[in-house]
Amino acid sequence: MVKNVSYKLWGFLLFVSACGFVAYLKSEQYIELYVQKHEDMDTCTLSAYPPMLETIEKTENVETTNENHSPIILLEWYKAFGRVIDDYILRGCGGCLYTQNRSKLMEKNTKAVVMHFAELKKSTMPKERRPDQYYVWYTMESSLTLYNKDNLHLDSFDGVFNLTMTYRRDSDVYAAYATAHLAYLQANGGPRPKTELQMDELIKQKTHVALWAASNCATNKGAIERLKYAKQMIRDGLDLTFGGKCSGDMERKQFNYTKYKFYLAFENSWDCKDYITEKFWKNSLFAGTVPVVIGPPKADYEAVAPPNSFIFAQDFATPKKLVEYLQFLDKNDNAYKQYLVWTTLDASQMPWYKKGSKQCHLCQVMTKLTSKTTDSPVFSSLSRTNFSVSKWFFGTDNPKCFS
Repeated sequence: MVKNVSYKLWGFLLFVSACGFVAYLKSEQYIELYVQKHEDMDTCTLSAYPPMLETIEKTENVETTNENHSPIILLEWYKAFGRVIDDYILRGCGGCLYTQNRSKLMEKNTKAVVMHFAELKKSTMPKERRPDQYYVWYTMESSLTLYNKDNLHLDSFDGVFNLTMTYRRDSDVYAAYATAHLAYLQANGGPRPKTELQMDELIKQKTHVALWAASNCATNKGAIERLKYAKQMIRDGLDLTFGGKCSGDMERKQFNYTKYKFYLAFENSWDCKDYITEKFWKNSLFAGTVPVVIGPPKADYEAVAPPNSFIFAQDFATPKKLVEYLQFLDKNDNAYKQYLVWTTLDASQMPWYKKGSKQCHLCQVMTKLTSKTTDSPVFSSLSRTNFSVSKWFFGTDNPKCFS
């Protein structure tokens, strides 16, 4: 009887330990992912993503954490797209407290106030501000999209913000839609590389050639041009499954991306610096599918993507030449396989290996900026008393982005 109880107790303890380990792996796997609502989400919905970052990082109760008894407070002033989150501690990033609680505005440890562009209004901004507080301007929309917004008046906020948090790598806080490391974890189902056998099995699952799903058909030049380009590829013989509102599918049918060899990850904003969205990550690489891309310059993709993981459409003189290449790869598994070799590499070979979330990076930045032991400022113009978000965001992007 005693032995049975002992076995049951050990079994229970092993079960609890296993659950804890799985939870840890999950947190490691998804710590980098934070996806915003986007006006051109195509067939992708937020519910299709893994658990959101805030539910993963909130692994310790704020009151019981001992990582930092007086954590730096990061206050999200506006609830981005109405998204409500509870307070949580950014463990492993400096121990900052991330909150939407406006009552903490004037607390001495509230060092950063994050303001999302969509809700930003002079009339609803804080009425008080301490001189040691950094205002962080935050967006995941392309510079072209914001440039075309008549009611944005971004230049009226010159001298208000100190820091930027966007998808661009030259932001103070890098807020990527995803990373190569996360794509690796998603495509492989964990941190271990695929074997040759597993890669062959993945290719066998791919019973369709190409997929494209889009619902933004004409809001700007990029949206119009990508639709023309895709339709020309169909006329040139590409076996393309076409979904989304642009195809007439008003129900936005969901697809199993893994079944396709290629996904047309065409952005609605072309030539805009670093603008690489969920089309490239979730719709393509996460599923072990090869993205065919049009968007920012090729060098921007190469800086963040797994090695040799995508096909740059503009490397081909015409859509027809691109179609012929995709048809060649469709009929030659060994050639196609070269675009999946990245899944067999070690995870540490992925660009931005173990890069944390945008909130994590913000915490790290603020920890350095507020540290008394920092010998030199993190940024060349630390105070940024006359910083213009408008001139930076629009003025330093590629001119072609706005043409």
